[in-house]
Amino acid sequence: MTVTTAEPLVSVICLCYNHEKFVREAVLSVLTQTYTSVEILVVNDASSDGSQQIIEKLQLEYPQIKIIHNKQNLGITASFNKAFAVSKGKYILDFATDDVLLPNALDVLVAEAIKHEAAVVYANSERISESGAHLGYFFAVDENKRSLQKIPRGLIYEAIVNSGEIVNPVALLVSRKIHVELGGYNDSLAYEDLDFWLRASREYPFFYIDQTLSQKRYLENSLGYAYKEKSVLGRRINASTFKTLWMAFTQLNRNKTEHRALLKRVHYEMGVVFRNRNLRLWIPYVFFKIAIHLKILISR
Repeated sequence: MTVTTAEPLVSVICLCYNHEKFVREAVLSVLTQTYTSVEILVVNDASSDGSQQIIEKLQLEYPQIKIIHNKQNLGITASFNKAFAVSKGKYILDFATDDVLLPNALDVLVAEAIKHEAAVVYANSERISESGAHLGYFFAVDENKRSLQKIPRGLIYEAIVNSGEIVNPVALLVSRKIHVELGGYNDSLAYEDLDFWLRASREYPFFYIDQTLSQKRYLENSLGYAYKEKSVLGRRINASTFKTLWMAFTQLNRNKTEHRALLKRVHYEMGVVFRNRNLRLWIPYVFFKIAIHLKILISR
């Protein structure tokens, strides 16, 4: 008699705000995964376009889809936390509905998470335009589609402090227990990635899979673009970055090496806010940089 182990349930939380052009393709990419033990939750964050109608039509075709309609726009972090509270998966995948999962993504992610006992597992993404045209890769690749740079694995807190480009947020699988222990996303922030990665990587191992498992769409109104723009959203994102890095400095850093890594990151962020002419934030960064220098002097 052969004893089989059931596949662990994966909850894919699909976050939608004004993605009418892309939401159907995105959700279908989850529905057509080769991995079958999947819970799909779609959060419509008070979209003002036709996203709601498209999502509701999808649910008629695929009744297993669970929909959450926000009456007012809550933002990424609060919307995710709302869906996570009613999700049931052992693993969680935070998914924007302008991106695409490749068919084997969950199969590969879950297998590697189990094999390496990793709390967080992620892979490379193809960068695509609004129309779906190829733009490149999140991590540059060689002719065999392998990452040119060596992506750190294990306890990578220092690497994340040093650089925001070391973890790919698309198709990033996280153990449910990590979300529970960390209290989910900080919903006071404009975006979730950096804060959650820092808190998670302080104690838990990350594992990078050197494969392309998703497509990340680059749009002019996306958070990635807004980060370096002179806009209200750009300033909110920059302020959230400052708050997150200050949290790392005061609560997470443990030694001089980590302070030096943070100093490098703060220097970079100062350049971003200076180019955005955000003097209200640039001045606090100056004092932040001084505080790190002093901490390095007195640290062992």
